[in-house]
Amino acid sequence: MEQGVLLKLEGISKLFPGTRALNNISLTVKHAEIHAVIGENGAGKSTIMNIIAGVFPPTEGSIEFAGHPVKFENPLDAQKAGIGIVYQEINLCPDISVEENIYMGRLPKKNNKMIDFKTLTSNSIQLLKAFNADINPKSKIHELAIAQQQIVEIVKALSMDCRLLILDEPTSSLTESEAQDLFQVIRRLKKDGTSVLYISHRLSEIIEICDMVSVFRDGEYVGSDLVSNIDTEKMIDMMVGRTISNIYPAKSETVTEEVLLEAKEISYKDQVSNVSFKLKRGEILGFSGLVGAGRTELARAICGIEKKSGGEIAFCGKQVDIKKYRDAIDLGIVYITENRKLDGLFLEYDIKQNIVAACLDKMRKGLFLSQAIEESFAGDFVERIKINIFSLKQTGASLSGGNQQKLLLAKCLALNPEVLIVDEPTRGIDVGIRLEIYKMLRNFCDEGIGIIVISSDLSEIIGLCDRVVVMHEGRVSGEVEDADINEESIMRLASI
Repeated sequence: MEQGVLLKLEGISKLFPGTRALNNISLTVKHAEIHAVIGENGAGKSTIMNIIAGVFPPTEGSIEFAGHPVKFENPLDAQKAGIGIVYQEINLCPDISVEENIYMGRLPKKNNKMIDFKTLTSNSIQLLKAFNADINPKSKIHELAIAQQQIVEIVKALSMDCRLLILDEPTSSLTESEAQDLFQVIRRLKKDGTSVLYISHRLSEIIEICDMVSVFRDGEYVGSDLVSNIDTEKMIDMMVGRTISNIYPAKSETVTEEVLLEAKEISYKDQVSNVSFKLKRGEILGFSGLVGAGRTELARAICGIEKKSGGEIAFCGKQVDIKKYRDAIDLGIVYITENRKLDGLFLEYDIKQNIVAACLDKMRKGLFLSQAIEESFAGDFVERIKINIFSLKQTGASLSGGNQQKLLLAKCLALNPEVLIVDEPTRGIDVGIRLEIYKMLRNFCDEGIGIIVISSDLSEIIGLCDRVVVMHEGRVSGEVEDADINEESIMRLASI
């Protein structure tokens, strides 16, 4: 192996039944290098990472690691060799503590017998300090927000002292400040000699943190270059085979003065306190703030998914009593969850079943559900939302992340909402589908729907929203619009 090279892949191909996921991929990662791998959903990024991490073997090709040929039979073999991976989807045990998750299978023991809880807690606190994370190592995972769970996933991988750390969309649930903490950790790892394979759809992050970038498209290797030699437009061009400009559609000129939804002094437990705002017809209203600011909790309390502890809601000028989510749906208020796999879709069910699941009353012919009506209805939404499928009988699990997000959007639009609350609309989505979703949201506004967007991606909030409400520790700290929708104004309000 060449001097300075840690990982070398040559001629890697991977065949699944009916699909060639990778075709003759070669990739080289140097010692102490932060190496980005980018591409649209379905480009093969996850497949190559799983091969490197020992999840499954390549069909063809060879792997060298630290100067030796390797064939990993399972992820434990890869871990023992010094390869750690953090997946985008949370992979923790929800009912045990943070510290037990971090050191699962490696719990420190006294005299090789009893668990040394004092050392376990002390080591976990030290690892969490790197993120300035206010996370109690004794807390159960299910008690944490998704962003906090993501931090625990990363800390768990760091605890293994790996020589190569693979990070798959590591900032997808993190705020800007938390992402910066992660970048500091990555820079320290590089300084200490660790290499990082970094997968992200946020191209600005790659320019900020990475040394080298490799591009995949349709399961094939397109090329690599130093980040210092490449810009965002060039990366997009290499990923999609075409130049994409104007990522965000023009701001709305159709916002009316008609108030669709008004929240008055909404409170929820100790997480949301006396929040008031108005959403106008034809408007995209953004909600920004640091993780723990209460944005998601506010949305869920408004929709009746969680029971609010105080406040009133008016819809189209009339006070309404939303006791459960079905009440909100019947009014025309629909919430799109940030966690499509856990809370949004029935992944084991097919496309048609997912789209019609919440509106079966529309599928009846007489006393019975009509297969023909279901297929026609679902087919219309697949076409409208441009979901890339080969059959309505495909399962939700068979779709890429971007097409799963489109499926969730179709499922919610099938309810014919007047107010659409979208939580993290493009989490883990490639730039091509992001563009499609942004255009769709703006088109929905032009049709008269009012949209609330909750996002941790500051550029998304700035580029997409007509007006932005900023929250801090459960309260509204301010509101910005027009030229004041900028990074400095929003971060100042999010931090006070």
